[in-house]
Amino acid sequence: MKSVVKVDGYTRRLNVFAFVKLIRGATGESLAPAKSRVDALLAGESLEVAFSDSKDAAGFCRAAADLGALATQFEINDDLVR
Repeated sequence: MKSVVKVDGYTRRLNVFAFVKLIRGATGESLAPAKSRVDALLAGESLEVAFSDSKDAAGFCRAAADLGALATQFEINDDLVR
């Protein structure tokens, strides 16, 4: 089973710099791609981050919420995805 965190909004207190750092840590992306993802979120798009471990996804979801992002964790059964 795979865990996905979907971020589809943010509060006025979103800490953009810390959120970019959180994205980089979770995805291994460099600064430019991570910043582009956050810029897209600020423009009204959603973003998703996939995790192989649900505990890691839950930690990311909590950290994102603490930074002002509106994040939801989903579990995806790989057997159902083709």
